[in-house]
Amino acid sequence: MSQQHEILRSAPLLNASGDLAEPGWARSLLPVYRRSDIRVSPMRIKEWDYYLITDGHVGLALTIADNGYMGLDSISFLDFDEGWEQTKSPMRLFPMGKTGLPESSADGASEIARGGYAMAFYHEDDARCLTFHMDNFRGKDAIEGIVRLTDEPRESIVIATPFALLLGGGYGWLLNKIKGGEMMVATYVGFSSVSFMCMMWLLLPYKKPEMVWGFSGSGLRTTISLEGFYDRVLADILSIDLNRFGINLVIPTGSLIFFAILAFLMWAFLHTKTGTAMTAVGSNPSFAKAAGVSIDKMRLISVVLSTWLGAVGILVYEQGFGFIQIYTAPLKMAFPAVAAILIGGASVNKASIANVIIGTFLYQGLVTMTPTVINSLIHLDISEIIRIIVSNGMIVYALTRKMGGKK
Repeated sequence: MSQQHEILRSAPLLNASGDLAEPGWARSLLPVYRRSDIRVSPMRIKEWDYYLITDGHVGLALTIADNGYMGLDSISFLDFDEGWEQTKSPMRLFPMGKTGLPESSADGASEIARGGYAMAFYHEDDARCLTFHMDNFRGKDAIEGIVRLTDEPRESIVIATPFALLLGGGYGWLLNKIKGGEMMVATYVGFSSVSFMCMMWLLLPYKKPEMVWGFSGSGLRTTISLEGFYDRVLADILSIDLNRFGINLVIPTGSLIFFAILAFLMWAFLHTKTGTAMTAVGSNPSFAKAAGVSIDKMRLISVVLSTWLGAVGILVYEQGFGFIQIYTAPLKMAFPAVAAILIGGASVNKASIANVIIGTFLYQGLVTMTPTVINSLIHLDISEIIRIIVSNGMIVYALTRKMGGKK
């Protein structure tokens, strides 16, 4: 089955004939709906404003619908823990669009008030407010309430920073205590931290339905969608859609600008007094020590800075793809990153921004084209195996190329 098409640009939902202009799905309100674009009888036009609010234990569903020949106003309350639900859905005859539902939930209000019940969905400040009331909802008991829906805060970098500084500082302190055994310590810390977090993802009390396993209601899923959170928060900024020219490509301008800013700031930092000292410690620790540079301090700063950059980098990666992968997924990112930097011309002791940029293009080009060529030759889908071979082969080649002349 082919992958479903994702709509990436704002355009009318229907074309001049009243058909879907671009079939597919969107992560936000990109398709523009206009009732006047529909080319059928008002009897066949169905519009509704529907909301489902749940915390995994209880749920509330609210609906105002205008289906042409019939109107439906519904309130449902669901108790998942006790296993019961109550729904009341008064109907109206032949509203024929007179309910006046807005063409987009981004603005306007949906309102209905009749004998014994009333609902209104409207905007207030930066929130979508849902008010509802219905007499004799469960027996003689009425139901009423107000729900305020707001966007999730997109502050992932702010939240990640203290964790990166704390963990980076601890890791830097550990490396300073065990000099000469950095490779062993890095391997142990990397694998053990991933294994430890595999247990924590299952044991920590996460409750958000979009994140936990559906059957047990506990433990995080292996892949978590970022839709409605910070999905494409950078990628959609000034994005360039080439689909209109027949090219299946959308350039994530915002992500590229963000990367360019970080690359420039890193370049500027490496040309400061602290950055120069850090470079000296990495290239020749004995010379740096003789010049009065604190080796332990520079090592600690470099580890903290690299940890923070790694935290920001994974967030940019996640928002671009629209999901988070946890459990053992981090183990699959180290080799490609090392391979890309080394193939870009970096060595074990020195790397530059140019090495990162060049290496990324070379690595992505190789891992994209090589599996395609091999699969066409042998007619078997071994793309993942080819990627592993290419990644590890690049690392071996780069290390032997840089160190082969040394005795």
